[in-house]
Amino acid sequence: MYAIKSVARHLSYNYIQFRLGMIHEPCMCKYSKTLRSVGKKIDQRYDITLNAKANDLFSARDEDDDIRERFRRTLDVFVVDDEQRNCNWGRVVMIYVFAARLAERCYLHGQHRDVDDLIEMTGSYVAENLSSWIEEQGGWVGNLFLFCLIHPNKIHS
Repeated sequence: MYAIKSVARHLSYNYIQFRLGMIHEPCMCKYSKTLRSVGKKIDQRYDITLNAKANDLFSARDEDDDIRERFRRTLDVFVVDDEQRNCNWGRVVMIYVFAARLAERCYLHGQHRDVDDLIEMTGSYVAENLSSWIEEQGGWVGNLFLFCLIHPNKIHS
């Protein structure tokens, strides 16, 4: 379980930093490589939805608002189907894609500390809330990469 949580945190750091243009070298980690590739497709496919959600979350911030709690509730929407309460790999990928989209907003507005917080929150969210599910699927190397590469059109169903 430790390895699953460690990979979840690594993917958060690597993917968000990559999306912000802070990492330029080729990725040696097979998990990060796959997330970069699949994440790009998801980001393009759900551009309007991601923009709307990121804008809503970013613009609704104020001093009394707990950004961590709002971010967590938003991630819960991506992961949980209200009726069946099930997770799937597309939803896991969407967490990282959305976090990167929100991090871009923060970065463009000079809120670099918020970018670091988003990286930490995203990795922790996946590690603490989804590691049991990921383990049940055979771990990160299990079906995620095969599913995402073979069925890119079903990534968020």
